Amino acid sequence: MKQTLPFILSLYLIPFTASAGVVFNKKTCDRIFKDEGSAICHKALAADPKAEYAMARFFGDPKNGPLVNLDYAFYWHLKLARQIVKNKLKQEAYTSTLYNTGVMYHDGLGTKQDLKKAFYWFKQAANRGDNLSMVRLALAYENGIGTKKDETKSLQWLKQAVEKNDPTAKVSMAKHLIEGKGVKKDPAKAIQYLKDAAKLNSAQANFVLGNAYLTGHFVQKDMLKAKKHYGTGCQLNMLPACKRYYDIDSNSKDLQAWLNSQPIN
Repeated sequence: MKQTLPFILSLYLIPFTASAGVVFNKKTCDRIFKDEGSAICHKALAADPKAEYAMARFFGDPKNGPLVNLDYAFYWHLKLARQIVKNKLKQEAYTSTLYNTGVMYHDGLGTKQDLKKAFYWFKQAANRGDNLSMVRLALAYENGIGTKKDETKSLQWLKQAVEKNDPTAKVSMAKHLIEGKGVKKDPAKAIQYLKDAAKLNSAQANFVLGNAYLTGHFVQKDMLKAKKHYGTGCQLNMLPACKRYYDIDSNSKDLQAWLNSQPIN
């Protein structure tokens, strides 16, 4: 479903201006779209979930540049999200709608920020097995964002995300294992989680591994491996990793000062 929904909408667009208040009706469809695009819009108004999904994606897709309208994107995300829960729609693609609705509430995109509502939609998506939402719930419970702090529930959701092979969850779990936060300290297991996350293109995991190999914390010192992980982190657009990579090349004073500040094993 992710790839087969109609994207002909963009072929029939006419210019439009976003309004402050969201009013979406048949006239709105005919003002924005033409021909087949308008037909899809009308289906969405009639609560056709596939058409609603197409509308939500269209107005929220950054690739559409000036045609993006976050007010409309939120309108269609919320409309479809409610329908998904009410009618228990099971298609995998709909899970992303639940997650995206949570993100829009969390970040105040197209709507007023509401962390409690964000938490609700993240939980709906997490209960369907969405790893990104599981990580969001873990952070929410850990920091009391949109809900009460609960370290036990935070760790439960984090573990589920780790089981889903989520790289962000593995980096977070590595931190727990190093600090012994809610779990028994296990630096070796933490390093393995970081290596797993690094293979999944986590910039943060590569940066932390670079630090570990550079300082010899929990692993044997290895400048080449440190530089390799910093380089990968840099390629993944993490600026601190880029700096550390070039600091190694230049043997900079900043690097030496940082190394001198690290605790001795």
